[in-house]
Amino acid sequence: MRLVHLSLSDVQHQGSATHRSTWLKVDEFSRLSSVPFPRLPGMTTGTELPLFAAIAEGLAASTAPTPPEPGATDAHRVPLLSTPVYDAFLMTWPIGAGVDDHAHETIVAISIVAGEFDETVADAAGHVVVRRLRVGTTVQLPAGRRHRVVNVGAGVGTTVHVHERIPA
Repeated sequence: MRLVHLSLSDVQHQGSATHRSTWLKVDEFSRLSSVPFPRLPGMTTGTELPLFAAIAEGLAASTAPTPPEPGATDAHRVPLLSTPVYDAFLMTWPIGAGVDDHAHETIVAISIVAGEFDETVADAAGHVVVRRLRVGTTVQLPAGRRHRVVNVGAGVGTTVHVHERIPA
């Protein structure tokens, strides 16, 4: 597991600027989803940060595995948070549940809370890769990147998804 340093200078808070610094775990596959990230107020200039992956990972760290509805066979999505910049969802996946090949119009990040998933994705060069996503793994895909996700674990899966909002 690699670590990436994240440094954010907070927007003025009660008249004084503060600085926060932390280390984030980044999944070995993050290089497949390396894209320029939006600059938000307070972000250190000159760096490219996996912003939506960091948000997904933080939300996943405070989320418990969630059982599916009785008799459910498909993945179920529940809104967690909506901001002007992103929407976050909690998804519950029964054994064998998945979503077909699709692409998102904006950046999307997925963090695994429980279970084991296979994600089929094309890397930046167009090669199809199947990557195993386990508890604690967080990945981020650029807008337009096609992928497919399936719960291949022996139990119910829970994931947190963060989708960049389309600018108005």
